[in-house]
Amino acid sequence: MPASYSGISNVSTGDVASASNINQYKESLEGARDFVPLLWTTAGNNTIIRMGDAAGANFFDVQDYAGTSRFKVDSLGNVTGADIKTIRTVRVTADNTINNSAAFANITNMSISLGANEVWMIDMVLIAESSGAADVRYAWTFPVDCTMNWGNRGSAQDNAGLDPSGGAMPTTHNLDGPITWQPSFSGHAAAVPISMYGLVTNGSNAGTLQLQFSQLVATVSDTHVKAGTFMNATKVSS
Repeated sequence: MPASYSGISNVSTGDVASASNINQYKESLEGARDFVPLLWTTAGNNTIIRMGDAAGANFFDVQDYAGTSRFKVDSLGNVTGADIKTIRTVRVTADNTINNSAAFANITNMSISLGANEVWMIDMVLIAESSGAADVRYAWTFPVDCTMNWGNRGSAQDNAGLDPSGGAMPTTHNLDGPITWQPSFSGHAAAVPISMYGLVTNGSNAGTLQLQFSQLVATVSDTHVKAGTFMNATKVSS
């Protein structure tokens, strides 16, 4: 609280209200007078602060004593702050299925919005079920000038297709390829989880990062990305 704290003065019964008595409330609401605000609701009620803008331009801003913003919630509900990491979790709620197709299809819900020049870390568990003849393959759609290094963790016996350099997949895991890499994994009769990670660096174009899948070899059999597949994305910088 500043040393110049002036508060709001009391008016006693019988006093004549002056302009300064009235103006102190206006000054307090406009930030021209120091006072200690208290928002209090009775039991069973909520305290609601609502921004009157639908495009994210307005925000609720908590600042430190020097006037530096430490925590913001904009009118679209996005939370940012000097000491807060933006974390988004998306997951597949129903199986995604393709049959006899090596063409990529979007995986429902497996996408995040990227702002210009943002950097994100991603961690995913992909649960797929495919025949041994079809296998399963992944790829991204992304904004122009967006880059990524991404790879997988897990058993080398699940690797299929080509590594980032175009050669045979190695017998080790923890591969690290560019955003254009399309890793493939062996099909199994039962659903198999694959753990993957990546670092996304977006360019000057905002847009959507979307994960896709296909069969490695078009085969008349179902290939599924199963419900429960998920991605955690943490914004590193903006």
